[in-house]
Parts: sequence; C-alpha cells; structure tokens
Amino acid sequence: MQIRTETNIEKIKIEEIISLYIENGWGDSYDPELVENYFKNSTYSVFAIDQESSNLIGFARVLSDNYHTTWIAEVVVSLACQRMGVGTMLISEIKTNFNHTSIYAETFSGKESFFVRNGIKDRKNMVVVSRRKHP
Repeated sequence: MQIRTETNIEKIKIEEIISLYIENGWGDSYDPELVENYFKNSTYSVFAIDQESSNLIGFARVLSDNYHTTWIAEVVVSLACQRMGVGTMLISEIKTNFNHTSIYAETFSGKESFFVRNGIKDRKNMVVVSRRKHP
C-alpha cells in the first residue's frame, strides 16, 4: 500500500474522519461542523491517505505551545490498516515537526506499547488526571 500524508484539513472529507472515529469505537454520532473545528483549532493535524483509493486511513491531532510541550490528542487508524505502519508514520510526522518540544500522549490501558515502540515512553512519576466535559 502506498500512503501519502496531508496536513490541510480543507482537503479531507469530514465524513471520512467521522467514519474512522466510529469504526474505532470512539462514539456513534458526530456533528460534522464540530469535528471540522476539532482539527481547525488544533496546532497540527496529519492525515494518512491510501494513494490507490484516495481514502483516509488514519489521522493524528496535536496541541502544542510549539516551545516546551506538545500533546498528541489522538491517533486513529482504520482497523483494516492497523499494524501496517500507518500509526507509526503519523507519529513520525509529529516527531519531525515537534522534536524541539517534549511530546506527551495519553492512551487507553493496554495500548501503551504503540507509543513506547514509537519513542514516547511511560514516565513512572507522571499520572493523567481528567474530568468529563460538562453537557
């Protein structure tokens, strides 16, 4: 499979992003306008596109102060394309663009190995804390 990356949200079909969220179990309903805003309000987004079909097969979204801290908000890859290097390609693009900062990610329990394989390691003294958004 030949994969190219794209960083311009205007060239991506929002419906394909929503499909990947749903396919990966991140919910079952999304407002396209809100999803577009997720990406427009992010510091950096990178999309993986299958060159043969032109389908979106993965994406990653980043928030950063571009000086000290970069946070990987999400890495989402089509289930059919997982373990084929797509996620690694997305992380590589992030590391290339934000190597001058510390890069952090939070992930679901059991998924840490993907980030560790890509050089983003567990820090024993760090803990993620959060709260749910208000309705």
